[in-house]
Amino acid sequence: MALLLRIIRQARWLSAWETLDTEDIADNDVPADPVADLDTKQNKLSVYVVADDRSDLGRIVAALAANRPQLQKLDYALFDERTIPTISIKAQKTKGQTPDDGVNDKHLDLVALTGLKLVALARAILDQAQIERKPPKDVAALIRTEAKSGALDMDRCKLEPQERRKIETL
Repeated sequence: MALLLRIIRQARWLSAWETLDTEDIADNDVPADPVADLDTKQNKLSVYVVADDRSDLGRIVAALAANRPQLQKLDYALFDERTIPTISIKAQKTKGQTPDDGVNDKHLDLVALTGLKLVALARAILDQAQIERKPPKDVAALIRTEAKSGALDMDRCKLEPQERRKIETL
């Protein structure tokens, strides 16, 4: 069983139910904040496939973090890939856009998404995903490790120059 990784904002997911009276939400509905975190483009949502033993999780996190201008915490949700077909969502293998070609090969687009499918996906993530956070220090260590291994191409990394210098000091 592989996992799917989606970058999220942890607070939107962990506090999703806190401000709502659950009596106001239908069984097939979810709070709005998590859905807003699943920002689609052309009715597609980007996810990455993580091995079931998580052996490639650090590499994927490093590639995604290096694709940002700032060195910062990275929040993500990990959920079972078998969730996707159960809510009638189709996945399409596409090349990712990170500075690690190996990670780019693990990219999927969830395609032909509709509002109802997005709500169903948010519900599935809320119900069964593992919400995790890597603090900046851990993110820096992962980037440093993957750059030294040659997997992460620092020339293609989007980190600003001062942020790249932080990688060595954190």
